Amino acid sequence: MADFLQLLEKALIPPKKRKKVKLSKAEKEKRLTNKRQVSEKKSLRQKVSIQKEDDLCS
Repeated sequence: MADFLQLLEKALIPPKKRKKVKLSKAEKEKRLTNKRQVSEKKSLRQKVSIQKEDDLCS
């Protein structure tokens, strides 16, 4: 019964609020650069479509 009461007390404590963090320009740029690289890598995994000869000339 004591374990249940401890669990109940722990559940009644409200969770701490999350603080927003302001990223530096360097961190933001690094994240976006990495995101572009991952996107490029994934786009290379797609199947290659075969184009008609008419599309290549125009």
